[in-house]
Amino acid sequence: MNSLVLLVLGEISKAFLSAAAELLSQEIYEQLLKPGTEEAFQASISSAIQKYASTGTRLQLAEPLLRNKGLLTHQSIAHEIAKVIHNENEPDITLIANYWKREFDKAYSKNKTPMSDMVNCTQERREQWK
Repeated sequence: MNSLVLLVLGEISKAFLSAAAELLSQEIYEQLLKPGTEEAFQASISSAIQKYASTGTRLQLAEPLLRNKGLLTHQSIAHEIAKVIHNENEPDITLIANYWKREFDKAYSKNKTPMSDMVNCTQERREQWK
């Protein structure tokens, strides 16, 4: 894996652990700090993004996920994702989707297709498949 991707994965895991510290009991949080846990988290995130990006036309949509100071390093997004292991609240998918769209549109606003057009195109394809 290249050094930039490792740097970004490190930032993602720092954001996640910081958010998890606010949501989890001290005992559970300490389990997350055990040796090897951060590397396992980074490998899981990397694998999930790779699987997402390699499906259909999602490569452009996945770009904000691995951007330095991107979607997954934003503290409010990390807080929402940390809710997955908390079990008390579900992540606010609207917040995540809106931030993702802003990040995507910001990156692709110069002569490229905005996310809303890509989503509509995908919906049209789904209609054709029915």
